[in-house]
Amino acid sequence: MTEVKTRRRWPLLVIAAPAAVSVWSGWVGLGEMAGFGVVRPLPGISSVEINTAITLPIGVEAYAVWALSVATNPRMPQRSRHFAGWSSAAGLLIGMGGQIAYHLMEAWRMDVAPWQVVTAVASLPVLVVGAAAFLWHLTSGVEPRKKAGPSWGDRLLAAWEQRSGHGPTPSPDVSPATSPATVPAPQSVGSVPAGGALTSSASGAGGGGLRAVPSQSDGGARDAAKAAALAYRDAHGVWPGPAWLQNEGHAPSTAKRALKELKGVAA
Repeated sequence: MTEVKTRRRWPLLVIAAPAAVSVWSGWVGLGEMAGFGVVRPLPGISSVEINTAITLPIGVEAYAVWALSVATNPRMPQRSRHFAGWSSAAGLLIGMGGQIAYHLMEAWRMDVAPWQVVTAVASLPVLVVGAAAFLWHLTSGVEPRKKAGPSWGDRLLAAWEQRSGHGPTPSPDVSPATSPATVPAPQSVGSVPAGGALTSSASGAGGGGLRAVPSQSDGGARDAAKAAALAYRDAHGVWPGPAWLQNEGHAPSTAKRALKELKGVAA
């Protein structure tokens, strides 16, 4: 068995440590110039004081790193990765802008930031919370859930089989009437539809012939459609539509019937 080597993270920590110090000091300094400062969050209850300037580096930079991890995760849906990628890039650009603004004002010996900078900096915590909440909701339905026992889809399929009496579709038995040894010589052979079977039938006065009978694999196709729908339900938390099953190669009638039976059991 091939062992999967875990990537070491210490090079990333070595690179990120000095950057974190610089970014932290820049955001805190910019926050103090923009009106962030020491507050008592629980007046009359506690004398604890917090400098609200520290909320800027924690919120902006931490969100950018988290969103970047979602954007580069191939197991996430495309919509989640798309939003995470754009929002991570926006967070990094905002971080760059904040550092530039702070160092420029520091070099110009400014004690108070202009109102444009104050407005932008004061809006950042609210924007970060909104973006983080939206990304969390996009990814919460697809994150793997650790639980013991069979999955929700397996239990639903077992309940459906118990209620309807359907199990794995057995292969149809070949009766003596349809055995090749008992089929009389055909007088004429018609067209046989795809998936059909040949059986003998009397034709005329004692004549024999071949006719097509409907395929008996409808149950197997429906079970395959149910399995695909259950896998989609486990991954995304909602039932797929008939169009999705059709795109997966299932017939329209099979897709509609499979979804109807599954939803009936779930109800």
